[in-house]
Amino acid sequence: MLPLALLVLPIVVLLTIFKRRKLHLAVLDIDNEFAPFIEIMEYLRAGKDFETKWDFLLILSKYSHETLDDLYAEQLNSLIIRRHGFSGLVQQVLLLQPNTFLSVTRLVGSRTFSLPDSELSVSDALITLRNETLNDLEIDHDNFVAMAVFTLQYDEERDPREARKVAILESHGDGLVAGVDYLRESDIDVVLLGSPDTKRAKVPRDIPRLSAFGKLGGAHEVALASVCSYFWNDSDVGAWWLGLPFKRPILTTNKPRIRMKTNLSDYEHLVVPVRYARPDGSDLTFRELLMMKSAPFKSAARGELVMIRNSPDEIVEAHREIRARISGIWSEDTQIQTLRDRCQQIFLEFADTFPMRISAHFLAKHAHLLD
Repeated sequence: MLPLALLVLPIVVLLTIFKRRKLHLAVLDIDNEFAPFIEIMEYLRAGKDFETKWDFLLILSKYSHETLDDLYAEQLNSLIIRRHGFSGLVQQVLLLQPNTFLSVTRLVGSRTFSLPDSELSVSDALITLRNETLNDLEIDHDNFVAMAVFTLQYDEERDPREARKVAILESHGDGLVAGVDYLRESDIDVVLLGSPDTKRAKVPRDIPRLSAFGKLGGAHEVALASVCSYFWNDSDVGAWWLGLPFKRPILTTNKPRIRMKTNLSDYEHLVVPVRYARPDGSDLTFRELLMMKSAPFKSAARGELVMIRNSPDEIVEAHREIRARISGIWSEDTQIQTLRDRCQQIFLEFADTFPMRISAHFLAKHAHLLD
């Protein structure tokens, strides 16, 4: 590897002479995960902590997402290199270059930051693909919801050990039927993106699924996510990050994590959290959950707590609310406003999280969680 690095060194030297500075390289340490990739790329796109112009972005993932890579490479004017095949060899060669000519910054996910003001631009080719796909699926271009569920298949294929840790997060497809039926009865199409809804996550309804017309990590899911009315994700599955760069409204049902690491205050987003109960049946309040040192779902996985998923009415009412918010006709009475204020004050007590905008129906139904 070192002889190859020495062969590349003259090219690196010439580039530094041409640019009149060191070459800037960022290493995105995302451990083969999808959500941290978009998180860090949006962090770089916001540009609030760096004035650096990145020449190379090395992504430590053997899984590719060529469409997003192309969009971000153009937006950031950087060369994106993944860790697979020949590209992995290029990564190693670059990292072996002397720091006289190359500066390296390592970036990891799970950071608290404000998102960029503008949407990620899409290419003309992607717009054409979007229109063709929606026409083929006979879906209204301006009135459809992208959906994703938490399926264990994704983790089982990539990291079986991780799959065992998050098994409790697997979506219950039967419990999402009421939401799908409500949307379709409202003449709103639903398209399932992300991983296929297999096993317990299977939604027993005939809806278009990415696996039938595209592939996971392909251009089709980006094309549709960039223009959907809103992105409905269940159980905090990472696919919802597909809608984030394009500023799509986000609805999360059965949200298992109480902490919000991403500031969505400028987004139209809505959350319906799960509830956690002690073995005696009493619910833990939001404050008690926020005081826990680890994620509550891990305690539930160990049998120390019981995770209570959303009811059909909680899911349907959340859809009603986000649709009304998007349409600009949503209004809240004094009771809900008071509950919202109490909820926000609880979250503001904890510096490592942003407040969640929780469904009004859920807040009214479970006001005791704000004690």
